[in-house]
Amino acid sequence: NDLILAERPGQNADDYVRRLKRLMVSPTSTSRQDALCLDKLHGFGEAAKWGLELAEDLAAYRKGRLSWSDVSRGALLAGPPGVGKTTFARSLARTCERETGVEVPLVACSYAQWQSAGHLGDFLKAMLRDFHLASSSTPSIIFVDEIDSFSDRERLSGDNADYGRQCVNALLEQIDGVGSKEGVVCIGATNSPSKVDPALVRPGRLDRVIVILPPSAAALKGIFQQYLGREHALTDVDLNRVVRGARGATGAHVAGWCRDGRRRARKAGRVIEVGDILAAIYQDDVGPRNPSSLRLAAVHEAGHAYLVVTERPGTLEMVHVRSRGDTGGQTSVDQPKEALTLHDIMCLMRQGLAGRAAEAVMFGEVSNAAGGPAGSDLARVTALAVSAVVSYGLDDGAVPIWLGAPSPDTVQQILLMRPDIRERVEQMIAQADADATAVIRAGRRTVAAIAAVLRRRGVLVADEVEAIVARHQRSVGK
Repeated sequence: NDLILAERPGQNADDYVRRLKRLMVSPTSTSRQDALCLDKLHGFGEAAKWGLELAEDLAAYRKGRLSWSDVSRGALLAGPPGVGKTTFARSLARTCERETGVEVPLVACSYAQWQSAGHLGDFLKAMLRDFHLASSSTPSIIFVDEIDSFSDRERLSGDNADYGRQCVNALLEQIDGVGSKEGVVCIGATNSPSKVDPALVRPGRLDRVIVILPPSAAALKGIFQQYLGREHALTDVDLNRVVRGARGATGAHVAGWCRDGRRRARKAGRVIEVGDILAAIYQDDVGPRNPSSLRLAAVHEAGHAYLVVTERPGTLEMVHVRSRGDTGGQTSVDQPKEALTLHDIMCLMRQGLAGRAAEAVMFGEVSNAAGGPAGSDLARVTALAVSAVVSYGLDDGAVPIWLGAPSPDTVQQILLMRPDIRERVEQMIAQADADATAVIRAGRRTVAAIAAVLRRRGVLVADEVEAIVARHQRSVGK
């Protein structure tokens, strides 16, 4: 079939062979038929800018206006899973086709794909085949996913060290080979750029490292609009509400939620509505919650939400008590972007400790919900206090110093090695905890009301929490 499809009227033998080679790439090429061009995508920032410039340069190169030596021929895309590195590669190929007016094959491959071919010899043959495919079908793009699987050779040890070194050396040889071939662009992708062998990102190889971060609120809104299409009943207000609930999500999350929302709407025999999307976003990942666990999570998150609404009105975004990953709930807040004072730091620390304080006031004891990993309430509050003392110069009565921007690792080192700083940090945390507890105790009935609604509905957006607080404040006034 491929032999027949490659034939076109008026072809000579060379044209026929070139078209046949392009058809050999069709499994990866067809996967991008629905890909949007980069200027239609949302949330890719620097990566989209680089890709659009590359497409323009390829077009200029094909017209003889630009030397191949002036075209960016390699880049490393870095970012957490789900941010769209593979989507970017497909869209880049589509954009290059639009700008150049010719087909630009995308050869998509990965370490796992090559490894599945068999032993080391088969691995290397599979790698060679894909790079040869890209170099024989110019202009083309070869996209190597999971490139951090090619471990840094300096860190290799044990029985598999020789195997790993041969794999890295072979990859370097192939990248150098296509680098000298006009018309081939090589792109790598990784979730962990620190694990990539430094030789891969040296000048002349994947020397441009482009970080793709989870999309901003504005980009998320655009992604939702893109996946929802025209068939929906969401208003602009609904979209903003959905975006608040999806804060921190990636394009992959949005695609899944929209699919799930459409499924719910189809079963109900109507177009997709805001409730369908919110239900998809906040559905339990681990099944039904234990009633006592749900009650604890509701009180904890209600404490956070109440303190945010009373101390920093207008900054709460949403609060939920759905099990997502390692958390049983979350209170999302628009963090201040302006300069911070010590008062602001203490306010943020009170908000961070309010969940724990709510547990203490409502139950008479606290759980481990506020502690644990580096992203926990206690970890963030401690880091804020340490930053105020050693990085921001906000410690009252002390000589302002700078000991660097604390990270989860260095916070522990600073507290262990500097008892004076630890003492000051403990004083700040104790004060913030006492203040948060006093605020929660004074608003105990309101916190209980927020928690009760959270237990029933699972998620509340800012205006719903603010309405509960306002209603209780009016009743107290009467």
